Amino acid sequence: MALAAIPWTANEAANRLLAEDGNALLIGFALDQQVTVQKAFEGPWTLRERLGHLDPARIAAMDADAFAAVC
Repeated sequence: MALAAIPWTANEAANRLLAEDGNALLIGFALDQQVTVQKAFEGPWTLRERLGHLDPARIAAMDADAFAAVC
């Protein structure tokens, strides 16, 4: 049984994304080392909103300055 959401943020859309997209969950865990839990696990949703995707290959192919500007 899959979870509908992982309730780690106040943002319901971010919570659903964490449950639906393994890459979002991994990004959240990476960010969790730098900021608060809620901010870390809302980070993937924010990135997807800004980039339009969370495709690791496309993110890795981005120019570092362009990615920094998105962040």
